[in-house]
Amino acid sequence: MQLLLGVFFEYTHAYKKIASIYILSVIAGALFKTAINTVTNYAGAPSAVLALFLSQFVDYLMNWRALKKWREMKIPFVRICGAMVYIVHSFVLFSVEAAIDDPQVHHHYSDRISHFIGGISGMCLSSLLVKQVHLEDWQTTFQALSALALMILILPLIIIIMLQYPLPPPPPPTIYDDSGPFYLL
Repeated sequence: MQLLLGVFFEYTHAYKKIASIYILSVIAGALFKTAINTVTNYAGAPSAVLALFLSQFVDYLMNWRALKKWREMKIPFVRICGAMVYIVHSFVLFSVEAAIDDPQVHHHYSDRISHFIGGISGMCLSSLLVKQVHLEDWQTTFQALSALALMILILPLIIIIMLQYPLPPPPPPTIYDDSGPFYLL
């Protein structure tokens, strides 16, 4: 799935932009996972795949006027529908599992919501990084709201993680022997 999305998206846009969206969405998902569940702090490729789905959605939304024919939109429309099915599936499972409140289910709950947070951060990043053919007023407003959403999303996560994992105490002072650096030999 990553190759299907990433290669064509990298063909249209620079690979550095797509790689930064991919990596930063995984980091955002991992930050959220760490803030929610302190036992495991990892995130994987599904948050980045969802970020690529939503990045393509934002790309088609921002460059809709540049697409000339419906023939060009058949495959992207299928990709957008697939992304929407994945998002609805994640939300339904998230709400059902949150209602159960089982510790074993909580692990999967934080997995799916971290994938969703990674996807939302990828969508916001793509509105800022992906090139637009015609920049209109609503697009600049959307970019400003995306930057604000990223700050609202990421900064509290960093603060929560800093509060959960305080800095370690300083090491105790060491007592040195006067016999030099080789006193243990």
